[in-house]
Amino acid sequence: MEEEFLRLKRNIINWYPFKENSRKLEIWEGIIEENNEDSQYDYVVIIGFGEKNINQLIEHANKKLNPEGTLLIAIDNKLGIENLCVENTKKSNKISRKALEKMLDSYEYTNRKFYYPMPNYKVTNVIFTDEFLPNFETINRSLPLYDDNVLVALEEKSRFQALIEEDVELFKNFANSFMVECKKSTLDENNIRFVSYANIRKPEYRIQTIIKEDSVYKSNNDEIAKAHIEDIKNNINILKTCNIKTIDTYDVNQIISKYQNTELLLDKVIINKLENGQTEQAIDIIEKFENELLEKLEKSQETTNCFDKYNIEYSREDISKLHFIKNGLWDLIFQNCFYIENEFYFYDQEWLEENIPVEFIMYRAIKYFDKISNYITKEELYQKLNITDKVIDIFEKLDNELQNQIRNEEIWRCLTEKDIRNILSKTNSLEQENIHLNAVVTQYSDHIKNLENGMEEAKRIIDGQSTTIAQQNTRISEQDNQINSIVNSKSWKITKPLRSASKMFKGDTDIKE
Repeated sequence: MEEEFLRLKRNIINWYPFKENSRKLEIWEGIIEENNEDSQYDYVVIIGFGEKNINQLIEHANKKLNPEGTLLIAIDNKLGIENLCVENTKKSNKISRKALEKMLDSYEYTNRKFYYPMPNYKVTNVIFTDEFLPNFETINRSLPLYDDNVLVALEEKSRFQALIEEDVELFKNFANSFMVECKKSTLDENNIRFVSYANIRKPEYRIQTIIKEDSVYKSNNDEIAKAHIEDIKNNINILKTCNIKTIDTYDVNQIISKYQNTELLLDKVIINKLENGQTEQAIDIIEKFENELLEKLEKSQETTNCFDKYNIEYSREDISKLHFIKNGLWDLIFQNCFYIENEFYFYDQEWLEENIPVEFIMYRAIKYFDKISNYITKEELYQKLNITDKVIDIFEKLDNELQNQIRNEEIWRCLTEKDIRNILSKTNSLEQENIHLNAVVTQYSDHIKNLENGMEEAKRIIDGQSTTIAQQNTRISEQDNQINSIVNSKSWKITKPLRSASKMFKGDTDIKE
């Protein structure tokens, strides 16, 4: 709780109204009801509820706020997907959006703005608002981390994706956490629609992205990341020098972009072509994309290359046909490009590596374009772009090295280990199901085999009986023939009187011959 307060305290201190207006800032730290002073404050912050009653906390906050004051609340959602998907042994009060709104209404805090910090308000990677709800791409920026007291029961990410697919408006009621800014008077509009943080990176590369109205602003999270903002500015200049279009500009402290229609993102344009059966046109755009990079990026004249830098083994023959460039902006992927009036407009170019091949950039553009696999295999695309299997192996090693330079290993390990645990858990579950199914199949196989053996035995018996009956019928037929032969013979007719007399002497008077 103390860490959460300190983080919010720092954010309030750095908040622009105080800086721009030179307003007096006095912070009282502690529990609301323990402050017996008559002072009233511009801001009161409630972080979670712990064992306290939310109604009592809002009541105390109401007494400490001046009439124009702002109440800030950060709390977990009782109906959040995280809460529904995990079993948490830590007891903490939570509340649904509807119940929280009803409570705020009762204290006349009717002017409010909801923010949705994800994966939760304690460890936040991305913040959505009612004006900017998540889609399949932005929800992936939420990186859920669970401590040792939590048992992951369901896959949170897939649940949110299913929710978004069903109706994105449902997200407002099922987000994991709420951060609410509320006032009795008119709420000052900050025009913030969306915020994301690069927490998975090392501190020196962490930047925050804020969408306000129709513009996107990127700035450093901490002082240590200021150099990275300068690197991005340099990359923008490289693009412009090469006559490659970009929507990014910058001022002293930040990178600024005009917010664009996401339907114009190059990856979506390509998928739209494929969905409409225009496969050749889609491939033409990809080849045009590569040609743009080959034509405009400055060629490298160095004898050493990026593989040498990271001690990646290769043969000269394998890389002999690659096109090395001086300033390798290796994140020129389809998702970082808009296709506007048949022209490419790039953005978010944070990374540069000298003496890198254009083919590596294309390899990454395809590697991280998962949706295309529903229409055409990545292997087919690599083949069309003359990216061989041997080169792919080298590129994979280089990509791993570049990623290792950027990401925070501790957070990355937590994420990957969680994924591995989930995979192993699902694998074990599937193995148990397979064992059960195999047992059932074996049981029914034995049963079927017994039935088949029974049927074979029955058939054998029936065939044997049929043979016996046929043999008996043959003998009967032969006997009938013999009898008929005897009856029709002359000796039978001559001896008829003798047979009759014999029967009379035996007392058999019923003679019918």
